[in-house]
Amino acid sequence: METSDFLNRFKDLDGRVAITAFGNPDPDAIASAFALGRIFDHYGIDFGFLFESEINRPENQLLVNYLEMRIDKLGQQSFDGYKHVSLVDCNPDRVGEERRKNLSSELDNKLLSVQDHHPINEDELGDLKSESAFIDIRPELGSCSTILAECIAESELEFDGHTATGLFYGLHSDTNGLLRSFAPYDVEQLTNYVEQIDMESLKDIVGGLMTSETFEVIHRVTDEDFCEVRGTYKFANAGTLTSKTSSAIPQVADFLLKEEGIEGIVVAGIDLDNNIVLGSVRYSGSRYTAEEIAAKIARGVGSGGGHVEMGGFQIQPGVLSDTINRESTQNALIESVKERFFNVVGKKSDS
Repeated sequence: METSDFLNRFKDLDGRVAITAFGNPDPDAIASAFALGRIFDHYGIDFGFLFESEINRPENQLLVNYLEMRIDKLGQQSFDGYKHVSLVDCNPDRVGEERRKNLSSELDNKLLSVQDHHPINEDELGDLKSESAFIDIRPELGSCSTILAECIAESELEFDGHTATGLFYGLHSDTNGLLRSFAPYDVEQLTNYVEQIDMESLKDIVGGLMTSETFEVIHRVTDEDFCEVRGTYKFANAGTLTSKTSSAIPQVADFLLKEEGIEGIVVAGIDLDNNIVLGSVRYSGSRYTAEEIAAKIARGVGSGGGHVEMGGFQIQPGVLSDTINRESTQNALIESVKERFFNVVGKKSDS
């Protein structure tokens, strides 16, 4: 379907729309959601932002504050109070299996649109196309923000400073400043709003330097007892985390990939606030992709995905909270994730 078909649906749309992102929303998800909200507002459609996870990373919090977004958390009651659901920077194929079971009936009945640049398997895409939802998934693009920039342009809305700044930061974040995994069309859409970007505010947002939590985790994982290297691949055990320190994991992975001789890194830890094992993947080689590594680590036990050079995963251990607090359980979980990683990249233990 064309973007014009998507916009034409709004002329007679009634009922409130939940603009939703699953997982830990990054700048691309936040900016895409904000831009879609602007479009809904333009058409007089009532909407709300409903995200699965809290915004913890400092730069993401600064972006949300700058955009003046009020974000509610997607709880157990899920989409109560909403007639429609629009997914941004996330397609149903990237939602954890258990979460999908809980939400499947509501998504089937309420799904209005899916806009994403992450790949989706053909079976899932076929199921979605059989529904009446608008599906726009373009893996060739560097960011979902590009898709929403196109929608803004075609709706004949003007790019204000907030929207332009958010969309640029979303594109900048997912492509590492247009240094990786971007397409000419990303740049083409950027030219539509580049003059409206608020550079001073952008500097303030991007200038959210490493927090004390990030330095704490870096200090931990640079201890040789918490790391293992096999060939050009490194696994770092971040240990036990809170929801706040877990937000530092992606920055730590970025930092560790700079180590000489390392082309692939996984940083993983146990978030005791949410009873999950989470990790970030960074990869600079050509044999695999970070998305592939993350998905295979989590296969059958959680969810994982990402892009060519960066990815992430979450694993539901399936143990009670008092059990996961035991050191022996934590060690076993991290060891399992470590071996899954090394198996994926062909560095299986000889023992």
